[in-house]
Amino acid sequence: MTPSMANPALASASTGATGTLATPHAVLSRRLQGLAPSPTISWSARAKALARQGANVLDLTLGEPDFDTFPHVKAAAEKAIRDGKTKYTPAGGVPELKQAVCDKFSRENNVEYRPEEIVVCVGGKQALYNVMLALCDPGDEVLVPVPTWPTFAEQIAFVGAVPVHVPLAPDHRLRASDLEGHLTPRTRAVILNSPSNPTGAVMRPEDVRRVTELAISRGIYVVSDETYEHFLYGEAQHLTPAALGPQAKAWTIEVNTVSKTYAMTGWRIGYLAARPEIVSAVDGLMSQTTSNACSIAQWAAIAALSGPQDSVREMVGAFAQRRQRFIDGLHALGFDCAWPDGAFYAYVRVPQAEGGGAGDSTAFATRLMEEGHMATVPGSAFFDEGSLRISYAASQAVLDEALERLRPFAP
Repeated sequence: MTPSMANPALASASTGATGTLATPHAVLSRRLQGLAPSPTISWSARAKALARQGANVLDLTLGEPDFDTFPHVKAAAEKAIRDGKTKYTPAGGVPELKQAVCDKFSRENNVEYRPEEIVVCVGGKQALYNVMLALCDPGDEVLVPVPTWPTFAEQIAFVGAVPVHVPLAPDHRLRASDLEGHLTPRTRAVILNSPSNPTGAVMRPEDVRRVTELAISRGIYVVSDETYEHFLYGEAQHLTPAALGPQAKAWTIEVNTVSKTYAMTGWRIGYLAARPEIVSAVDGLMSQTTSNACSIAQWAAIAALSGPQDSVREMVGAFAQRRQRFIDGLHALGFDCAWPDGAFYAYVRVPQAEGGGAGDSTAFATRLMEEGHMATVPGSAFFDEGSLRISYAASQAVLDEALERLRPFAP
């Protein structure tokens, strides 16, 4: 006798009144049914699947430094294991890491935080998601400049709020004037991501100031994702909104991570800095969801933030050389690609559609994958048809090969 035969209630729950299997709507919540998977991870998965079939695929999808985690950071993790730091920590992070984050903000960003204004999360993504849960009620609106990293919009929608796309000028830099027509009584926050993923654009300091002043005047939060703050080239300057004064600090939620700067993507340590009441709320949320981030990774992050920064500068210097050679190579092939002022992405215009207009970025990326065995991410993933994101977080040899494979697809 099957369990369902022995238990009529179980049988009706599994088969429904008609005796047929329940539909997917009865299995998954509407919230999860509406959640789109990460397009970056999806395109990388397609590349890996093609590689398993024997193809020599260049995967330039993920935003992940190809450098190894720095030796002194690894040594700190090994010491933490030897010292038995393998137990639960406070949900929002060990005090030593919170202090290291405060010291980092003081040293690098000219803004003073106290440990009670810091919470450590399981990577930058969780920090951002926790912020949305802390700030937004259903129906609230969050302004998202586009093109943008799709996770912003997905997380906002997932908590029941509304992502409001704010189209940017061709230089992809956010200005206060871009926001004016999109502000409503329901606006709760605006997303800043400078340097930008996917474009590499860096906001000018005066624009950071004006956007922050506008937010303060309207009583909305600035959620500033500064993941790529150290990856700057040429004359580009990074300005942290919270450094603009006490009011700016009160209305800004700073989000960052050790993932990119210290080549620690797999260690999953992110953090946010905000008003104590926001931090307390996120800390409570952590206590009921993930609890603390990995204890060993926290001690490694302390070494990363507090230790020598020479390796960071060397890595950024290597990216600057790759940027120069790769963008020059794209231009030589005839591709339209603005010089990225930050991050490590080339944001390339795909050939125009017949008769003019934006090209089909998904179709172009598919051709590159299937015919050129080169994986990229189409602009459609970033709410911007007609472009292609190519990560140059790869060796120079791989990038040179990528240029060769792009040659047959040049406009």
